[in-house]
Amino acid sequence: MQTTGNLGLKKPEGTDIVDIADLNGNMDVLDNAVNGKVDKVTGKQLSTNDYTAAEKTKLAGIATGANNYTHPATHPPAIIAQDASNRFVTDAEKTAWNAKETPAGAQAKADAAVATAKADYIRQPGYAATSGTATAYSAVLTPAPTTTSDGFGITIVPHVTNGASPTLSVNGLAAAPLKDQKGVAYAAGKLIAGKPYMFRRVGTDFLADSAGGSGNAVAGDIRAGKTAATDAGDITGTLPVQTGGTVTPGATAVVKAAGIYDAAITVAAVMVPADKVLAGTTIAGTAGTIPVRNSTNGAGGTAHHPTTEFSVGAYTVGDSANYVYLRPNQNNARVAYDGDVWVRAAAPDLIPQNFLAGKTVLGMNGSIASQAANTNAVSTGWDGNNLFVRIPNGAYLTNTVMNSPEIIVSATMARADPNIQPGNIRAGVWVYGVVGNLQPNTASAVSLVLKGQQGDGTAVVATIPAGATFASMCGSLRFYTYSQSNNANRVIVYLQNQWGQRISLGGVYGGSTTYEYAGFYFDRNQRKLITGITNAGGGNAYGNGEKGGWSSSYAQDGMLQMEADGVFPADFNAAGELNIIGTISGAYGTGYAGAMANGYMIYY
Repeated sequence: MQTTGNLGLKKPEGTDIVDIADLNGNMDVLDNAVNGKVDKVTGKQLSTNDYTAAEKTKLAGIATGANNYTHPATHPPAIIAQDASNRFVTDAEKTAWNAKETPAGAQAKADAAVATAKADYIRQPGYAATSGTATAYSAVLTPAPTTTSDGFGITIVPHVTNGASPTLSVNGLAAAPLKDQKGVAYAAGKLIAGKPYMFRRVGTDFLADSAGGSGNAVAGDIRAGKTAATDAGDITGTLPVQTGGTVTPGATAVVKAAGIYDAAITVAAVMVPADKVLAGTTIAGTAGTIPVRNSTNGAGGTAHHPTTEFSVGAYTVGDSANYVYLRPNQNNARVAYDGDVWVRAAAPDLIPQNFLAGKTVLGMNGSIASQAANTNAVSTGWDGNNLFVRIPNGAYLTNTVMNSPEIIVSATMARADPNIQPGNIRAGVWVYGVVGNLQPNTASAVSLVLKGQQGDGTAVVATIPAGATFASMCGSLRFYTYSQSNNANRVIVYLQNQWGQRISLGGVYGGSTTYEYAGFYFDRNQRKLITGITNAGGGNAYGNGEKGGWSSSYAQDGMLQMEADGVFPADFNAAGELNIIGTISGAYGTGYAGAMANGYMIYY
């Protein structure tokens, strides 16, 4: 701390703690100095310190009790000669001078100087105990500052130890973060309650005026006899200083006392062969390499360990029993087995489902049931074309007299097709135990034999009345040509409505060709006509094929073409009466071309 040259007033520096006692002491020095300049006894307003040596000598020569000179009340100004050192003084000037030299004036100057010094918190930092919370301190200074500008200094004594990232508000001004000298926000517990801390405003923060001691070390962390400054205050270390040396490993532990070792500690080397030490064990820094097979490091964390070699055979010559032999997987190296350990060989097919019930393999009972020669089916299914028969799981090893196992399908199971209903079967017909009761609304016989002569021939093969929604021809249709050289020889079959629209159903052209169909089925609602060919096409299932079973439906001679699945073209009018017509042209004669139909029609 510095002092002034004349009166020795104390001037705190930036790192000094401002104490109110110093300020009060400065005021007392100023008061005493001013008091010594005033002659309160004689009223001359001058102290003896203000007389010159000549004045003092003159005053000493005046006799005691000498009369004072009384100056006339008035006199002409010319009596007094004025020069640079002597002149008249007006009453106003005397009043002004006297006011400057009165004790009251001097005190006013001193008070103003003190007030200015107190309000300058940059040169004279403030001091206050805090209030508020551990993370939001408040301080009150007198006189109250109007701002906390850069350089503003204050020493605070926290009323409570800080929380994380504390702030400080002075006289209600905006709070600013309290940070250490490096600009780092304080962690909780850094500002201890009841301890003084000085800060300076720098930018937007209050930064610590000095770094100070910091740390969380305790005496046992520091060398004995050494001191350190910590958050808890100065401490003296107690950690003892030890002597180093050489340590030779042995059968018992060698303990070195805790402390600080100024000399090196040497541990003698120990040579350990790694291939004679178990894996997971380290002796004198050498890790063992012998694998240890135990109850937890096998496959999947179990006691089961794999083998790469196994065999099945008799135990001794002539022994009828078979045994399984497993060789431990050692890879021609040392292996240690510890505890309850098993050696295993992969056998993915060794499961109960792979051998018969009643048979035992390595303690495992088979689960495949043996089925009888005649076994009842479990259930059946129908997908529209195929019947699926579901049989019990198991092994079928017993044959019937037919030299193979047999599955019994009941009539009920055979009726997997939901369409096998009495109402869908012609009356009197038996299908898988179901007797039909379907009575046709109208039935008519179909019998046509049209053979080619010289010239053309046309005939109606079958008629579907206008009132029929469904129609079925039960019987056969047959169209053929026979010629080795006449390609003009042909038979054409088509469907014609009452307005003359025609759909080609098929035809044979020249050569020797025959098409035979197993009747047909008509559905006016679905606008379709389907059949099933029984020769010349491989025997298509009924209604299958590109054109609903019709083998050769092509747009020809102005006719329409049947669409997929036997569906009529969109512009064909399926209302009213429909006729299936056969036409023969270019035939050599009888027997070279023909169209035949045989059966009966049912209408619904």
